[in-house]
Amino acid sequence: MALTFSPSGSIIYNETDGEGWCFTAYCNATCEIEKKSKPCHTTVSPPVSTTIEKTTIPASTPSSTAKTETTTIVTTTSPETTTLVPDCDHFDPPRKNGESWSVDNCTKATCTHGSAVLTPKECEPVKSVVCENGHSPVKVYDESGCCFQYECQYCLGPNDTTKQPGEKWRSNCQECECPMDSTTPLCKPVECSIKSNKTCEKAGQVPMVEIVDCCEKFTCECDVDTCPQTSHTCSEGFQPIVTTPKGSCCPEYDCQPKPVCVYNKTEYQPGAVVPSDKCEDCKCGSTVDPDTKLHSVECTPVKCDESCKLGSEYEAVPGECCGKCVEKTCVVMLPGNTTQILEPGQIWTPPNDKCSKYKCEKIEDQLVPVEVKMVCPEFNPENCIPGTEKTDEDGCCETCTPHQDCKVMKNSTHLEKNGCKTTEPVEVNSCEGNCATSSMYSVEANSMVHACSCCQEMSTSSKEVEMACPDGTKISYTYTYVETCGCKPLECPEEKSSQKVSRRRRR
Repeated sequence: MALTFSPSGSIIYNETDGEGWCFTAYCNATCEIEKKSKPCHTTVSPPVSTTIEKTTIPASTPSSTAKTETTTIVTTTSPETTTLVPDCDHFDPPRKNGESWSVDNCTKATCTHGSAVLTPKECEPVKSVVCENGHSPVKVYDESGCCFQYECQYCLGPNDTTKQPGEKWRSNCQECECPMDSTTPLCKPVECSIKSNKTCEKAGQVPMVEIVDCCEKFTCECDVDTCPQTSHTCSEGFQPIVTTPKGSCCPEYDCQPKPVCVYNKTEYQPGAVVPSDKCEDCKCGSTVDPDTKLHSVECTPVKCDESCKLGSEYEAVPGECCGKCVEKTCVVMLPGNTTQILEPGQIWTPPNDKCSKYKCEKIEDQLVPVEVKMVCPEFNPENCIPGTEKTDEDGCCETCTPHQDCKVMKNSTHLEKNGCKTTEPVEVNSCEGNCATSSMYSVEANSMVHACSCCQEMSTSSKEVEMACPDGTKISYTYTYVETCGCKPLECPEEKSSQKVSRRRRR
């Protein structure tokens, strides 16, 4: 039995049973027969005509003009009636009738009536080539790898340039030549003249070797790091300057004068004050000393200010150029731009102000006028015992012996302690009323003299009461009961002093 082989994707049969079912068998990708059945979609069967199309593809040979023909069977129908043309449903993915796709770079497939028609890529005609160097041309394919042309082989130089037989060139420090009978260049290193070791004579120069036209070239270049170290410090008033002479490599140092004065190894700018241990005022001048090349120090005798303020006298100070003003008296400034001179320790009262007193006191190293201003206690004649009114010895304040009305004030309230409380109000007395109190300045004591008395209890007694507690128990409690009140002398506290003292410094 003879075997028939079908290419992958080709239809083996496509039949119908006449009852509306279509049966198809095709060769799959693994060369196995697959069968499919489905309802047929038909209309009135039209007359069918078949034509044969031929595609001619030129052969890829340089010396042949033979053509390759591909035969494609195309089925057409008359326009009166049509039959559904089968697609290529057996492909993966399925293809529609007339759909084209690439099989590879050089082949395109088209679904035609259920079968794949393969069409190779069209290439330009291959031209024959005769090489001048006598070598046979070689095939050179395009980027797709489908089409080719013949090209001659040439010797390649730098950057893929072509070289003719006998041509010479230099590349990568080599002398090259294209031989007459080969495409491989012949190269050898560039020959350089032999140079002996050379040294540099100038300070700071070092020998350098650079490659010029593939050969070493010797030069001397400047390297300041190799210059000899030299000291370049300058004395006061001078600054170092650096110069590099023409043709030299290493810098040279020199000292140049600054526009300053120098005194005791210290620099001063023109116009600045220069300290002096003599009785002179010195400053840095604008003239330049021709010997030192520096600005000169100009001095003038010190002028002492001997004028002093009121109350001070000018006195010389041993070892100093000028003396100083020494305070001798206190100066009291009064209203109306008038002054009063007081000797140290002197007390003075203005004739029109008996409540003010001034005293000259020495505080540390200064004389200071101290003002004592009397502030009189409130005076109400109605509170005085008749006949006791008088003026103090300074003639400033009026005083008297006031009525004393210190007495017992009765009050009742509930006493409470630790939560326990009296069941009935308890009488609790207090002392209230006025007692005599005075404050007067004493010249002898140079301070205020105070007399104080306080309205307070003179006699008391103890009374016992009963308290009820939250827990229901009862306790006894003893408290102090005021029997009588009176004025009792006390020592007056200093903060209640009515004296006002101020110290005036002379301006």
